[in-house]
Amino acid sequence: EKFNQVAKDYSHYAAGRLARYYAAICLRDLGKFPEAEKEFQALAQGGDAQLASLAKVGLASVYEQTNRASEAEKIYKEIEDHPTETVPKSAATIARADLSYKTNPAEATTLYQQIQKDYAGTPAADHAAQMLAKLPH
Repeated sequence: EKFNQVAKDYSHYAAGRLARYYAAICLRDLGKFPEAEKEFQALAQGGDAQLASLAKVGLASVYEQTNRASEAEKIYKEIEDHPTETVPKSAATIARADLSYKTNPAEATTLYQQIQKDYAGTPAADHAAQMLAKLPH
C-alpha cells in the first residue's frame, strides 16, 4: 500500500515510478500474478529504459511462475540483445540459462559454458560453474 501511495503521489518522478515497480514485485511475491503482470507490462512500456528493463525481468519471472517459460525466454533474449545498466547482458543470459536448467539441460549447459567463457573471473562465471556442476553429464 505504501509503495502504491508513493507511486500515485510522485508518478512524475523517478521515485514514484520505482515505487510502482516495487509494488509490482510485492504483487508477484503475494501470488497476485495477473495484477503483477499488468503493472510490469505498463512499466516495461514506459519511457525509462532502465526501469523498463527491470520491469521486463519482473514480467519474465511472472511468466516463469505461471508456466509460460517460452514467453519468459523471449524476454530474456530481448534483454540480451538490448542490455541496459540495470540488467546487463550477463544477467539476462544467466536468467535464460537458469530457466533452461529445468526444461532443457543441453541448452542450459551451452549457455553456462558461454557465460564462463565471456565473463571469466566474474560472479556470473562462478554461478555458471556452480550450475554446470549440478547438471547431469
